[in-house]
Amino acid sequence: MGSEQTGLLEFVHFFLPAITALIAIKCLFHPYVRKNGFLVFWFSTMAVGGIYLGGEEASWGQHYAGWTTPDFWLSVNDQQETNLHNTSFLLDQYPRALLKIGIAIGALIIPWMLLNRPNKVPRQFDFIYPPLAMAPLALLVLATEVYNKLQGEVSWTIIKLVRGGEFQETFISWCLVYYAFSLLWRLKKIEKTQVR
Repeated sequence: MGSEQTGLLEFVHFFLPAITALIAIKCLFHPYVRKNGFLVFWFSTMAVGGIYLGGEEASWGQHYAGWTTPDFWLSVNDQQETNLHNTSFLLDQYPRALLKIGIAIGALIIPWMLLNRPNKVPRQFDFIYPPLAMAPLALLVLATEVYNKLQGEVSWTIIKLVRGGEFQETFISWCLVYYAFSLLWRLKKIEKTQVR
């Protein structure tokens, strides 16, 4: 199954953000995106974010190539890996917090508002709003917050066995790739309407 750094779950945490980045890069070449500066920015941010998340999860290849961590990095990285997120709270918790906030707003609040208060949602961003079908995944991302709190408060063996952060990373990764595929699907739909 691999070590803690190269097991299936860790591979998923690398692979899905990498797929997200590839989809975003593909979308950047679409004519509909190229003529819209905001969408170019949006997909560029998705691409960079996917590369960063995937690269960090694999310690930029260290987990698979097996190189040793340089001496300087050993002194600043609390897990002795070649990545940035283990060097400071800013590079670890802030990106995760931004993703969780984005998922909560984008996949829960905005779809709810589109259904119940559509006049309160800026319609010029319709293309980038996540589909309602993402809501269950978003709820799982947020539910892991409860799980994380339980880990510190209860002594149930099952709660202690699986780290909540790993669950959360998995659900976040699924959210990102699902969202990327939904935008790609919208671009394909635009192509079909233009052909007719």
